[in-house]
Amino acid sequence: MAYLNCGFLNDKLGDNTSAIDDFSKSIYFEAEIDIINQRSKDISFSGRSNSRYKNGDYYGAIEDKRQAQKIRLLEINKSSEFNTNKIYFKNILLGSFTKTDLGPKYNALIKGSKIRKSKYDLIADYKKVISKERKEEVIKKLEFISELKYNNGDYKGSIKAIRRSEKYY
Repeated sequence: MAYLNCGFLNDKLGDNTSAIDDFSKSIYFEAEIDIINQRSKDISFSGRSNSRYKNGDYYGAIEDKRQAQKIRLLEINKSSEFNTNKIYFKNILLGSFTKTDLGPKYNALIKGSKIRKSKYDLIADYKKVISKERKEEVIKKLEFISELKYNNGDYKGSIKAIRRSEKYY
């Protein structure tokens, strides 16, 4: 948990190399733990993906993002019922959990890992006027585009498409 929080802090400070190292240590230690109850293991991979993207390592960024998606799907499939209070990277972006239900260490993680939105974010404005079905359609299309670009070897285009799809969460 400490390495995960340090990773997000270093990412916010712009020290992407240190952030990548911290996220990598977090991933290493999380691999030793079978189950983490209140949060997903996908957060470390998504954080490292964002830091790698900022560092210009597009191949590493898309590989981490794909691994994060696999982990999230495996964890959802393993659990008998989907726990909406479990902290996934997607839930952090959505803000779809009750902060009062979580302990202080998880509140600190959520606060540190939230992505700051631009004042002039056109996607945020667009999201306000389109239906939920249309948002899902746009997300699926962007994920499909990401997969096509990945298969063609365009890793920068692939990670850009997946990051854009996350803005619609």
